[in-house]
Amino acid sequence: MTVAVQKEPEFDWDAPIFRVFPLWFFEQALQMRSLTFVRPSRWDDPFEDVSSNVAMTDERTGQHRHFTEFLTPAYAQCWSFESNSDTLIRAYSQVSVDPVVGRNRTPYAEGVRVASSPRKIIKALKDQSSKHPRANFYVGKVRYCSSDEISQFVTNGLGAIGAARMALPDHRADTLFLKDSYYRHESELRVLVISRDRSAGPEFFNIEFDPNLMIDAVEFDPRLRLFERNEREAKARTLGYVGPFTGVEKSLRNIFNVVLPNGWGPDEAKPENKDPEPPKPKDDDSKPASSA
Repeated sequence: MTVAVQKEPEFDWDAPIFRVFPLWFFEQALQMRSLTFVRPSRWDDPFEDVSSNVAMTDERTGQHRHFTEFLTPAYAQCWSFESNSDTLIRAYSQVSVDPVVGRNRTPYAEGVRVASSPRKIIKALKDQSSKHPRANFYVGKVRYCSSDEISQFVTNGLGAIGAARMALPDHRADTLFLKDSYYRHESELRVLVISRDRSAGPEFFNIEFDPNLMIDAVEFDPRLRLFERNEREAKARTLGYVGPFTGVEKSLRNIFNVVLPNGWGPDEAKPENKDPEPPKPKDDDSKPASSA
């Protein structure tokens, strides 16, 4: 089975994309050379997999059934085109530095930002697709809609083609590429694995991959102290990662020098009626506003 790439919305196959892995998850991926996909039911937002929330009623007989009876196991991995979002790193990585020893007190909740590209992910999937003949692979950019539009999409599909056909992998993928507009700032690329068998599948789905062919760069949480960041990098090296590490500048304190032509004045400044206000920075309309 080849990899189906969604044509709408369009995206650049060579654009950088990013994903925040849990630290232990990242190290396991390097050690096992395995990418892990999880069931959408594990995501925080229960509406992300709207198909699993659908109850159906046969108008002719009054019989009730749940749409999940028709669905096959689905797994996903989420990446982002957003290259500089502090919101995303803080959403998926928690760091609390102990003031005495300078170490992160919650390494189990710490995240690692990995950079790649859609082309490299698609290549990794294609290389492994023949080993998973009962699974379909999909890659696409998420479409952001209102929750009502997403519900209506599923409702229309069920009414037009019925539950059995609507549950087939291609239509199942269509619903999993929809997400509430509230999350538009994530600019998400989603990678899906959908089984063609209705039998219960494993909790996780794994495929082999070469980290050094797929990963372009690795960035540890900028809130880590430098010595602990160095330990993280050394561990990644021992697990076989040979690519670059980025983001060290984010963890450094910036000191800027101000030249005072008249010195810094007397040691004790006398109060004046009103101190002159420094000029305020002007808004730069040429720069896009940062996402909240």
